[in-house]
Amino acid sequence: MASKDEAEPASSKQKDQSKEIEDLIVKRGATSVAWTWFGYEKSDTPQKTVLCKLCHKLVPTTTQTRQTSLTTYTRIT
Repeated sequence: MASKDEAEPASSKQKDQSKEIEDLIVKRGATSVAWTWFGYEKSDTPQKTVLCKLCHKLVPTTTQTRQTSLTTYTRIT
């Protein structure tokens, strides 16, 4: 039996991923270019859970080290 991912056409997967990326919103007042690759879900109004637009994973950060953490994360990924 084929899994859902195997049965789904590649173009459909790409559309779903681009929709997920579009659903992420940019940080309010962001000035760093690091935020190009990160965002928040619309439902995250306090903007505490950072998500990567490339791999769609949660990025562990703190408010004091957020920009440094994001820049480091893009180098690792």
